[in-house]
Amino acid sequence: MYAGWLAGAPDFDVVLLGMGEDGHTASLFPGHDWGNAPDSVDVLAVHAAPKPPPERVSLSAARLSRSQRVWFVISGAGKHEALLRWKSGETLPVSAVRETAKPSPGWMPRPGRKRHDYAAASGSRAAVFLGLFAAASIA
Repeated sequence: MYAGWLAGAPDFDVVLLGMGEDGHTASLFPGHDWGNAPDSVDVLAVHAAPKPPPERVSLSAARLSRSQRVWFVISGAGKHEALLRWKSGETLPVSAVRETAKPSPGWMPRPGRKRHDYAAASGSRAAVFLGLFAAASIA
């Protein structure tokens, strides 16, 4: 059903995603198929997901990666470890989604700062978020 809706749709201009404590994104979980091969289907059925609900539908990493821009909004101290693993190059579901355009700027927390006090690479503040990252800026 969802694959039929996407069949004639162009690639996305922008995709905004989050990340879970285990590095999952868009219902693409470690230990499950992410659909990251270039010829993967656009829509995946996810069974036995480790977080409720156990049965889900997700866009594949390949479909998401065909977007011009992929942005991640990541907040919460529980995600810090997964963020470091992603940044170090570990293969996680979140690392399988990459944008096709030139990398966008990313925001990183300044060491020793509180959650609400983060600075962007340009020097402006990115209040509220632990980080806003473009996929290509992380890898």
